[in-house]
Amino acid sequence: MNVLMAQIFALCSSHCLLLSFWQKKRIQILFFQTLDSVFDIIQYFLLGAYTGSCISLLGALRAYTFSKTNHKFFLYLFLVLYTLASILTFDGMISIIPLLAALLYTLVTWNKKEKYIRMFSILVFSLWFLYDILVQAYVSSCTDLVLIISNSLALYKLDIKKG
Repeated sequence: MNVLMAQIFALCSSHCLLLSFWQKKRIQILFFQTLDSVFDIIQYFLLGAYTGSCISLLGALRAYTFSKTNHKFFLYLFLVLYTLASILTFDGMISIIPLLAALLYTLVTWNKKEKYIRMFSILVFSLWFLYDILVQAYVSSCTDLVLIISNSLALYKLDIKKG
C-alpha cells in the first residue's frame, strides 16, 4: 500500500515540477518547485527513502527562502544543511546521489538566470533518475526522463531559439 501511495504523491510532484520549468520568471519556477518538494517528502518517506525525504524537505525550504531573499548566508546554510541531512540519514552510497543532486541544484537556483536553472536541471534529474530507480520510485523515475526531455525543449524554446 505504501508503494502505491508513494506513486500517487509522485504524480502530484511530477506535475508541479514539469510546470516549473515552463515558467518565465524565477519566482514562479521556485513556487512550483516548492510544491514539488512537499509531495516528494511524502513519497520518499512512504518508500523508506529517508535521505530523499529529508533532501526534499530542505528543497521546499530552499525554494521558498530563495524566492524571498538572495542573502548569501542562505546559500551556504542550505549547502551545510543538505550535507548534515545526508549524514544523519546515511544508508550507504545510495545516500550520496540525492546529496549531489541537491548541492548542484542549490548552486543553480541561487543563480538568477532561468537559462542556467533549466540547463543544469538536466544533470540534476539524471542523478534523481538513478536514485529513483534504486528506491523504487517508479513514477518519479519515469518523470525524471520526461523532465530531462522537457527541460531540453524549454531550454531550446526559451533560451536558444528565443523566437
